[in-house]
Amino acid sequence: MKTLSRREFLKSGAAAGAAAVAAPVYRVYAQTAKKTLVYAKNEDIGQLNPFFVNHAIFETLDNHIQEPLIRFDYEKRVFEPVLAESWAVEDRGKTWVFRIRDGVRFHNGDPLTAEDVKYTFEGVLKEKSAFRQKANVEMIENIAVLDRRTVAIHCNEPVAGLLSYLQSRPPIMSRALGEKLGFDEAHKKMIGTGPYKFVEYARDEHLIMERNPDY
Repeated sequence: MKTLSRREFLKSGAAAGAAAVAAPVYRVYAQTAKKTLVYAKNEDIGQLNPFFVNHAIFETLDNHIQEPLIRFDYEKRVFEPVLAESWAVEDRGKTWVFRIRDGVRFHNGDPLTAEDVKYTFEGVLKEKSAFRQKANVEMIENIAVLDRRTVAIHCNEPVAGLLSYLQSRPPIMSRALGEKLGFDEAHKKMIGTGPYKFVEYARDEHLIMERNPDY
């Protein structure tokens, strides 16, 4: 599944808007301001659960709100860092160590740390609401926080292609928010670290995002 970069997202949004004018099946909204982008599609994203929805449209939009550790650049054919700035393989492929970017904050102001990564992956492994992404991480035996910015993912056997399972998913969520509201309620808030913030969602109508000025 291809994940759009921000540049591709803007281009595809413009193309979708043009297609909407030519084909009545798409709903078109008036451009209310020069800095407003309308991305029109003829199907709904389903629900606000990035761990449950297996939907290309939702993943394309959600990746601009909530971010994963890494993504795959399909043009360069390489994995690129997102929230992880680097990674290393140890123990013949059984352990993968990720170094988390410094200075990143969630949209609610919480700082991103290795504890958030651990909390997210453990939630995907045990929460029923995240079962659609569990297959991507079920080879993980445990996650250890080595320091504030370093997390080690220990697999139950060597997994040479672990990055392929983790690219674009899961989106990292705030541990503090999750522990305060509970995993299922926290992910509905759509609070991430991405270039856009979640504003509003109306089923079969719209999903509104706004630019994150601190990105």
